[in-house]
Amino acid sequence: GKDGNLLKEQPENCQVLKVNNPILTNTDMLKIIGLLLTVQGTVGVALLQNGLLNMGGQTRLELWDLIQTDQNAAQVLAWSVLSKGMVSLAWPIFAYLAVEGLQNTSSFPRYALRLLITALVSEVPYDLAMSGKWVDWSSQNFLFSLLIGLVALYMVQEVAEARENGRALQVLFPVGAVLWTFLFQTQLGILVVLAMTAMYFLRERPLWRDILVAVLGLATIPASLSVLLIHFHRPGPSMFPKWIYYAAYPIQLLVIGLIGYFLL
Repeated sequence: GKDGNLLKEQPENCQVLKVNNPILTNTDMLKIIGLLLTVQGTVGVALLQNGLLNMGGQTRLELWDLIQTDQNAAQVLAWSVLSKGMVSLAWPIFAYLAVEGLQNTSSFPRYALRLLITALVSEVPYDLAMSGKWVDWSSQNFLFSLLIGLVALYMVQEVAEARENGRALQVLFPVGAVLWTFLFQTQLGILVVLAMTAMYFLRERPLWRDILVAVLGLATIPASLSVLLIHFHRPGPSMFPKWIYYAAYPIQLLVIGLIGYFLL
């Protein structure tokens, strides 16, 4: 497939800043940065918040008393907040890569199926890492948000090819996707779908795309900074098979979740 061959050539009149930095132009590097930020966020929740601080087992007043009397607890809380801020940088990166994958895949059904399988495999590790429970229906993992957004944009694409005047109908699919993410309580669902929609419709106007995504990112303030990585991204050769990236997400959730569950 062409899932990893991200980004077509930009139109000549596109307002895009040019950089000659291979670290920022390699697709693999962008994915690795996103994964490292995700790992940091998982550590912050599973090991720091749920493990060392036991935030789920304390009231806010008890937690406040703890950090007032225990300097180590205050430091752990500060690191956990920083970790959650860092993971906020990751979701626009993966939303961007998913939209570009949609534009370049040779088979959307295979692309969507891989993402669905990975999301299903990741769900139990996600529950364990995020809540310390093996099954928790209160929130579903981030990959479901990406999948719902992708299906909606694929339908937009199909309508655009089949109908000349299908703009009104195209809008219904992202709206429906937002409702689905709300119904299933997928992680960052509404923000992810809105950002993916902006990236899709403004894909030939990268400056406006980045501005709108940055505004959406203000909901999780550090996310706005990831727009810089997106803006400067250029396609590059793949260093690793794509299955490694699909496997990395559930593996890091499982390993960190197990450490938090059994050792803390």
